[in-house]
Amino acid sequence: MSIDLGIDSPSGHRASPRKARAKITSKPVEPCLLPSEVLTAGRLIALLEDYDPEAPVVIEGQYGGFEWVRRTSRVPLRLNVNSLEGFGPHDRADRAKAADAMAVAILVQPATAVFEE
Repeated sequence: MSIDLGIDSPSGHRASPRKARAKITSKPVEPCLLPSEVLTAGRLIALLEDYDPEAPVVIEGQYGGFEWVRRTSRVPLRLNVNSLEGFGPHDRADRAKAADAMAVAILVQPATAVFEE
């Protein structure tokens, strides 16, 4: 049994399944220089290659203990904009403003609001 996933285009040509998928594009983000101690997605992937792929992923809780990592998301950030106690120094960029960096967010709550373009 075979399944034909080709989709007819208005011009009568068959589109491949890969081309038929909607593409999600984001606004280009100017590369910024990150401190050397920042863990990048590539370095994280390289580090994870040494672990059992079935091992759960956790992060430290704010006041101790560990939280389950539920998912990841691409997040446009404005860097070094928060100075209030208890807030991280970086914040989500508004859609109307250019981001300083596109980050990979590790999310712990299943209902955490995400911002992906």
